[in-house]
Amino acid sequence: MTRQLPPEIREIARSLSVSAGSYLQSTIREPGTTCAVCEVPVDGYPRCFQCNQRAQAGLNLADRVSSLVYAVEYESQAYKLVQNYKTPGAGPSHRTTMLALLALGLRGHIQCARKLSERSTHGWAVVPSTRGRTTLHELVRSLARRPADEVIVDYSGPPGLRELRPEYWTARPGLVLPEHVVVIDDSWVTGAHAQSVAVSLKAAGVSQVSIFTVARVLDPHWPPAEPFIRHRLTGFDEVRCPWTGGECP
Repeated sequence: MTRQLPPEIREIARSLSVSAGSYLQSTIREPGTTCAVCEVPVDGYPRCFQCNQRAQAGLNLADRVSSLVYAVEYESQAYKLVQNYKTPGAGPSHRTTMLALLALGLRGHIQCARKLSERSTHGWAVVPSTRGRTTLHELVRSLARRPADEVIVDYSGPPGLRELRPEYWTARPGLVLPEHVVVIDDSWVTGAHAQSVAVSLKAAGVSQVSIFTVARVLDPHWPPAEPFIRHRLTGFDEVRCPWTGGECP
């Protein structure tokens, strides 16, 4: 049986269902149907081509990845939400919805990632914007029950980089690193930023990394995605665990 979410998170989840349930689509974690790493549709394979390439390259990647909802490029409301909430002209409803999704995913399920890690010390880190935007960090920090557990990550690469380049992402010097870190980003398109942070943290001594993103972006013009979007996306399940695709661990 799925564990009960904290009362305040249950209220946020219900509010999300009312205000945004018409366009939010929960992610699906189903072997042979979606990638075991990033939840993009696959045709019977365990991982998508990109995640498989990275695994075969021997990179010390994140131990687990989860996303709360799908965002279909380019016209879906969910995609517009994750693209626009951090822009200077974003309306308050965009930021309110993003904050609610972060609250559901983090306050509601960060304990699930910690339990799956089987580690005793935990921290969290926000993937820094390559363009210097701070909105995501501000929203996550406003939700943090233990701000002191933050592992601050700095970015030193060029603006807009979309490659997996761990050397550009480093934990701030002087931090005592925990055994397990949850890395937080707003969306997963290629996963290059979040996985770069994961590789960098592991190189610095973190033994396990979990990646949480609010939205897994889907390209509707990619052949495997079109029937998946039409037939498998069935709406927003406010109690589904993003780490297991079903009940909480």
